[in-house]
Amino acid sequence: MKKVLAFVSLLLAACQAAPVRTLGPARLEIAATPNATSPGRIYAVDGHPAPDGPLLVAPGALKLEFECPGQITVDGNRSFIAVLRSGKKYEFYCSNSEPRIRELP
Repeated sequence: MKKVLAFVSLLLAACQAAPVRTLGPARLEIAATPNATSPGRIYAVDGHPAPDGPLLVAPGALKLEFECPGQITVDGNRSFIAVLRSGKKYEFYCSNSEPRIRELP
């Protein structure tokens, strides 16, 4: 019994000394393209349909399926991998029919 209590005390002390990490979602907004009247669109994030408006997504590498204005796709949506960090805001936009993501302040 004393060994169990000693182990539990040691475990609790170790947990108190461990740093606390706060992980939150990344925010991804859709921007209007500078040279077009309609914004690009994200259709899916990691294979899941994306709703309209700002997206709160898990941080890390994500596969984004998108469409840029003036593009015609035949075989389905184009995709690319974006790496987003926890708690940061990002903006998706198209430039010359290519996807871009920039971090917002």
